[in-house]
Amino acid sequence: MNRFLPEHTVFQAIRLGDVALLGLPAEIDAALGEAARAAVPSGLLAMPIAHANDWLGYGVSSDAYRRGSYEASLSFFGEAFGAWLLEQATATLGRSAASPERDPARRVDASSGDS
Repeated sequence: MNRFLPEHTVFQAIRLGDVALLGLPAEIDAALGEAARAAVPSGLLAMPIAHANDWLGYGVSSDAYRRGSYEASLSFFGEAFGAWLLEQATATLGRSAASPERDPARRVDASSGDS
């Protein structure tokens, strides 16, 4: 499995007016999509974009991971992976909003969850 999954990945966030495009290197379930919409600042519409720049498997909520499903079986980084995806995406959005002249993409360590 280690040969299949990358050690690093890229997160990207682009703000277009009141829309926040959150580039995620995985496919997320509906629960995480709702959580992404709730995690952005008030007044912004979050639009998660799956398979952006990479593919690390599926990101599912902790509940979905524990229940088990096709998607959960392809969540290679474990139960906390979905929450980690959202943390990285919203952190990237925050950095791009704070410094609009900076590249809105950032590379993170996919194997440990460190940014």
